[in-house]
Amino acid sequence: MAPQQSERKPATTGSVKTGMTMTEKILARASEKPQLSPGENVWVNVDILMTHDVCGPGSIGIFKKEFGQDAKVHLVKLES
Repeated sequence: MAPQQSERKPATTGSVKTGMTMTEKILARASEKPQLSPGENVWVNVDILMTHDVCGPGSIGIFKKEFGQDAKVHLVKLES
């Protein structure tokens, strides 16, 4: 069952003026786009990479390829 979605209204401050979630606004600004929609894929430059066990090794490999072997990767093991 999909969560109930409320009406999206434009922001009144900042450079992004469309009705988006906070995450969409952060990614829109980082990708230098005025607007993003749910499900849209974008490329952004990041300073912190977070991932989980399954995708971690591949993501870390791409991170180091893009930012150099000296790029800092902090591994944190979370216990359930």
